[in-house]
Amino acid sequence: MTAQTMTPEPQPSAGASSQILNDEMVREQIAKKAYELWEQGGRIHGHDVEDWMKAAQLVLDESATQKSRESPIPKSYQAQRTRIQSDRKRPAAIVETTATT
Repeated sequence: MTAQTMTPEPQPSAGASSQILNDEMVREQIAKKAYELWEQGGRIHGHDVEDWMKAAQLVLDESATQKSRESPIPKSYQAQRTRIQSDRKRPAAIVETTATT
């Protein structure tokens, strides 16, 4: 008789689990938005793909806008940007040349 080794199935990492949940949430948001578009369009059948694609674009655009508001520029980058802007406002150093006679 031969012994069989059983390898455990890989479990999704915490990051993968949160990504799956996030994907499901996004899908639900798109489905709700697509349904709203279908209702606003007079509940006409045959435009499901167009409604879904438009809903996906709206949801993703909204998500990107929200993320840009939530994650401001880090202070280190702000300081660097301020320094660069102030350097641009300063006049270039004047180099004095002396004429030899």
